[in-house]
Formats: sequence, C-alpha cells, structure tokens
Amino acid sequence: MLGFKKKKEIFSPAKGQCIDITDVKDAVFSSKMMGDGIAISPEDKSIVAPVSGNLTLLADTKHAFGIQTKEGLEILVHIGIDTVELGGEGFSTDIKANTKVKKGETIVTIDKDELEKKGYDITVILILLNGEKSDLNKIKIGEKVDAGEKILEL
Repeated sequence: MLGFKKKKEIFSPAKGQCIDITDVKDAVFSSKMMGDGIAISPEDKSIVAPVSGNLTLLADTKHAFGIQTKEGLEILVHIGIDTVELGGEGFSTDIKANTKVKKGETIVTIDKDELEKKGYDITVILILLNGEKSDLNKIKIGEKVDAGEKILEL
C-alpha cells in the first residue's frame, strides 16, 4: 500500500513582492543562518499569520513573532531590518503570546510610511526554523502576492 504524505503549506504574511531570502539585505537571514524561508516587500500595513497555530513568541518590540503549527512547524516572521532598534515604535498589536491564531489573522500592524521615512528596510522575512530536512518549494519568487496567498510548500 502506498502512503501519500500531504504537503504542508505556508502562506504570505503580507501583501507585496515575493523575494528569495538570499536577496534580503541582512546576512543573518540571507545566509539562511536561522533557516530557509522567503521574504515579502510589503505594500500595506497588515502583517498576518502565515499559518494557523499557537503564537509562541511575540517580541516586546512587536517586530517579530513565532508560530508553531499542530504538525510541529516552527515559523518566525521578522518585520524589517534592524527594526528592533525602534523599541516597538511604528508597530502595534492587540494579540498576546501563547494564544491560538488563524492563518490570515492580522498579528501586527506597521506604520509603513513612518518606518520608511526613518530609513528602515521593512522587508517581512518568513523563516522555517525547523525545516532543515525539508524540501522547501518557493512557488512565488519574483511575483506579487496577497496576504494569505500560498507561497511555500514542503
């Protein structure tokens, strides 16, 4: 009997241009030091959950959050380069860590114009933290995507 494993899907955390993680302007991410993934150059202010699961991490500065799915995938969403320096300025959320979230649910809202005016790169980076043994199929590199649109399969 043949067993077929269902592919796991990960969805875009933002609306915008999908870029390869190796093109992110931060060596920690572009070198895949933390894991493989993808990035989005966001067009609007909503950053959403790329999967349903438990919000395991929400940085005090609101620039990053982590979600673990019921299947055990661990995903980190990091908003911007060096945005931790802002101490939370330009980021807002009403969600608390250790709560259940649904794919497409807004987790963080950014003041995109203010962050860009201050000179910050607001690329949204999505990292699969425990995917070292997975074949990550990046299906939307170079394309515009909507928040909640499928961008990765494994």
